[in-house]
Amino acid sequence: ATVMLGSMLTVLPVIAQSPVLPPLGLLMLLSWRLLRPELWQAWIGLPLGLFDDVMSGQPLGSSMFLWTVTLIVIDFSETRLLWRDYWQDWLLATGAIILCLTGGYLFARLTGGGGTIMLIAPQILWSV
Repeated sequence: ATVMLGSMLTVLPVIAQSPVLPPLGLLMLLSWRLLRPELWQAWIGLPLGLFDDVMSGQPLGSSMFLWTVTLIVIDFSETRLLWRDYWQDWLLATGAIILCLTGGYLFARLTGGGGTIMLIAPQILWSV
């Protein structure tokens, strides 16, 4: 429910020239997954990503794909590492945020969106 509430915050009437609001649904997903890994499997990225795509207006399937890939990478890193530290969690979350935001930008470009990649740089910085 917290991930879905975070995704629903994008429908708030915030007026901005560029995307500056962090993807709170993604941040909630990452925080839950990194703090309590036993709660969710990698497949949970599909329904939660679909909900985020519907709420945010991104091309359908972009968050579904990117969130699932992110969760698979986190699962893979857990099996490869003997233990995980606070800094490793931050590094994983930072990489996931950059991957998901640039991937969402590329999906939007494929469907006719415009702008440069520097348009999402403030959103990446705020999110990290």
